[in-house]
Amino acid sequence: MDIIEQDREKSNIYKALKIVKPEEINKKASDIKSVSNKLYKEVNEKGIEMIKSLFSNGRTLSERLKYDISVEYVKKMILSQLDIGKMLLTHRFYDAGFDTIPEFRKVSDNLRAKLNNEDILQFDDEIIEDLFGNTLDISSNEDYEEWKNFICDGRHQSFKLDDIFLEEEFKYNYEKEKNTIKKFIKSFKYKKMQKGNILEDPYIKKTRKIMREKIIANPDDTIVALGDCNRTIEKGVVEYESLKEIEDISRMVLTSLIGNQGDIINIEEECKRFREEMKSSIGMTSIGKEYRQKQVTLGSESGIKKGPVIQTIHFAEIPNAIKKLQEEYEKEYNTEQSKEDYIKHISRICANFIYIQPYEDGNKRTGICLFNEMLLSKGIIPPPISLINDEQMAIAFNKVHDDSDYSMLENITVEKYRKMMSSFENNSGHKNERLKELECENIEQQKEK
Repeated sequence: MDIIEQDREKSNIYKALKIVKPEEINKKASDIKSVSNKLYKEVNEKGIEMIKSLFSNGRTLSERLKYDISVEYVKKMILSQLDIGKMLLTHRFYDAGFDTIPEFRKVSDNLRAKLNNEDILQFDDEIIEDLFGNTLDISSNEDYEEWKNFICDGRHQSFKLDDIFLEEEFKYNYEKEKNTIKKFIKSFKYKKMQKGNILEDPYIKKTRKIMREKIIANPDDTIVALGDCNRTIEKGVVEYESLKEIEDISRMVLTSLIGNQGDIINIEEECKRFREEMKSSIGMTSIGKEYRQKQVTLGSESGIKKGPVIQTIHFAEIPNAIKKLQEEYEKEYNTEQSKEDYIKHISRICANFIYIQPYEDGNKRTGICLFNEMLLSKGIIPPPISLINDEQMAIAFNKVHDDSDYSMLENITVEKYRKMMSSFENNSGHKNERLKELECENIEQQKEK
């Protein structure tokens, strides 16, 4: 059999078995690295606006039809590490009350289902605002600090929130006053206020606008507006903190997908590199990048354990524990085995890393980034796994700690890898059904015209 016939036979086998060729995987890994590098630079430059546009449906039909499987993969990797429930509580359901709990759960479950099942993660404007909203349109840390003063001190410069309420209440009552004489008497004070407002900075003007809207919404009990305005400002501040965290996590994930292939990584150094992206949490200092110096626990609030808290190892033992993980990783890296067996063993290392809790916070996201890098170092595209949006994965991690049983974790991780590879095989070069429907809609619209 000559070389041409051998190549043709191999091609037929790949096609019949629906196996992605090795060179196609290498090309895909290269595409993912290129996309991640590009998006990382754009997130650094444009922040949350870049992330919003990444997940947006698009304004035009051509934008909605645009499809790149590498981009969709990276989007799924990012969203899998963002706490969808927390984001919705912050941006949409903040201080909404117990009666909205069923709606909150429904929206959260729907978005998580999309993350697990959909090839294309695009959301309409309402969902984008639900996840990435910014009530106060805060665009810088300076804005954030100014608005935070309202929450911490109840004032901005010489303006108190209480005084703004009294002034806006007076102006509102003046404007709806029907008695001519009373309105004339009040007009001097009203005009003086209006003249003084012209010189106010954007923060006070925005606060007055919010306060006025709240007063108009509660004309029979205007004092309610004071509390509502305060909560609106507080919500905006909390939203901004959430958005900075979203940016941090996005950069961390993108960083983990840019790593070099074919080289053994250093766990300690790579973790420091990931955690340097936690700019809103640790800034550019070493705090948060070094191992913890106190005891911490894993418990019901951690997202991966529901029940009694888990005592982690003493902080003095962390360097040796990480050294052992490095040895385990290098052993697996140098062992001749199938890709799926390698993935199983790396998932074990990832789980052990998280339960060591090397840092005071951010251990889960750091561990997942480490998982990504360990696979990419072997030329394997990592599947999207999540400890905060995937209940089965959380249960699997619990079994690791409770029963020293890694089987469920290994099986789920490998299954996600298979599903991801199948997606690459079935969707590469093709638009999914949703996009085909949009194309059909466009054709029908053209016919009608």
